[in-house]
Amino acid sequence: MKQRPRIYYTESQKKLMSDTQPRFGRFRLQ
Repeated sequence: MKQRPRIYYTESQKKLMSDTQPRFGRFRLQ
């Protein structure tokens, strides 16, 4: 279907992870 860059998906997930689990999001971002 739609082939969007992973950046878009990662940004959305990063925001969601940060909102739900800031510790996990921070660790993944590092």
